[in-house]
Amino acid sequence: MGSVRDGWIMHILWHLKTYLREIHREIKNVYENGAEITDLSVSFDGTWLTRGHTSLIGVGCVIDMLTGYVVDFEVMSKVCRHCSVAKK
Repeated sequence: MGSVRDGWIMHILWHLKTYLREIHREIKNVYENGAEITDLSVSFDGTWLTRGHTSLIGVGCVIDMLTGYVVDFEVMSKVCRHCSVAKK
């Protein structure tokens, strides 16, 4: 049985995926209507929850240079909650 927190995480992820699909469509349309654009120009930015080498959670984002939309993202963690529970 999942917790309320897990339910909210699934809810948020569903909305993020829906949003990203819409953004991908918009970016595709911008590039298809552009003048002979064959490559996607992006930048990458990342951050950690806390400064230094002690942070357990970080996030990275790929940003489209033409539209400024976040094309993709990844949340990284040094701790796996499921692994911690399985050890008990």
